[in-house]
Formats: sequence, structure tokens, C-alpha cells
Amino acid sequence: CATMRIRDRILFGAIASIISPRLDTLKSFELSNLLWAYAKVSLVPPELFDAAGEQLAIRSKKEFKGQCLSTIAWSFTTAERRDLRVFATLAEEIKAAAANLKTQ
Repeated sequence: CATMRIRDRILFGAIASIISPRLDTLKSFELSNLLWAYAKVSLVPPELFDAAGEQLAIRSKKEFKGQCLSTIAWSFTTAERRDLRVFATLAEEIKAAAANLKTQ
């Protein structure tokens, strides 16, 4: 839907309601792609981004690769979700992994 820029509020709302309490079941790339999709179509359910912030705060270090970290940072920025805790942990991890990151 996001790649095709389909903004179906009912569909995106239903998905957010179902997945928000289950974010701990997602792999790192699934979470980053989910957040990207919502930010891409400018639909930002607070419960989804709040739950993602909580999940990101308790994740294991090095659990997410550089691409996932940058996608999550882009998603939170684009969605105008100013979660300092999320950005602080992302910055810390990106800084630690900087030598291994590849440019696109």
C-alpha cells in the first residue's frame, strides 16, 4: 500500500490496532518496514509509534542492522514523532556501527 501510496485510513488503522500490542513478535526488518510504510503515507497512529518506541527501548544491542536503524530514524522523523529515547538509542547504536555501514 505505501509503495503505491494508497492511503486507506481504515485499513492502516486496523493493522495498527492489531499489530501494536504484538510488535515484540516482529523481526527487526519487519518493524522498520512497518514504520516506514506508515510514515511514507503520512498516517501516524500514536499507539503504533508509542509501542514501537517501547519495543526499541528494550531491544538487544546489535539486534538491528544499520539499514533498519536508519529506516526507523527516517520513519520517526518523517512521522514527526519526537521520541528522544528512540533517537538517543538509535544514535548510540549507529555511532557504534558506523565503520560497518554502507552508503547507498
